[in-house]
Amino acid sequence: MEAFRETAGWLLMCLVTAALAWPWSRVERWIVRRSRRDGREVRA
Repeated sequence: MEAFRETAGWLLMCLVTAALAWPWSRVERWIVRRSRRDGREVRA
């Protein structure tokens, strides 16, 4: 039972890390795309 709890905790940590990291990478990409588009508009 102890091993199961350890594995479950590790899986939960991985899930939480992925849940926190995945949206941030998408947000970062979106911000980069927005800023690049804005920069092009400003120059034009």
